[in-house]
Amino acid sequence: MPVLKKKPLQREAVWEGPEGLGPKGGVTQSLFSRWLCCRERFRLRVIEGLAPTDTFSHQLEYGQMWHTCEEAFAKNSSHIGALENYARSLCKRYPLQQEQIIHWMNVCKVQFPIYIKYWAKHKDVKTTVHLLQEQVFDVPYKLPSGRVVRLRGKWDGVDLL
Repeated sequence: MPVLKKKPLQREAVWEGPEGLGPKGGVTQSLFSRWLCCRERFRLRVIEGLAPTDTFSHQLEYGQMWHTCEEAFAKNSSHIGALENYARSLCKRYPLQQEQIIHWMNVCKVQFPIYIKYWAKHKDVKTTVHLLQEQVFDVPYKLPSGRVVRLRGKWDGVDLL
């Protein structure tokens, strides 16, 4: 009987380190906070790539749905269209949890217009000057040691009341 040789597992880099270029490199607030909480869990997840099975999290994704609506509203485009597109992408990612995704999309569809109407009644909102919308940043940062790392993230919007 022939002996079958096992091929070694080819692993893709989960994180390309603090100096790495592209979406898998640099340091984000989330990465830094994971490292501060538990270095071993950070190593297992970020370096080794060991993580629980990816499933739909209504807590996280409802917030993303809401942000999608806010961004579309700020650009004077259809928040419903943007929300449905985002939900569609979630349904592709989590095909066995489509019912939950649609439920939370519908909750957002109902709540977001109420939120807009509520804030439209406030005088200070009408005179608000939007100085900065959310922006992605990716900047090199030189440490005291001379090493340069990339800091990545997103700045929140800034309003002048």
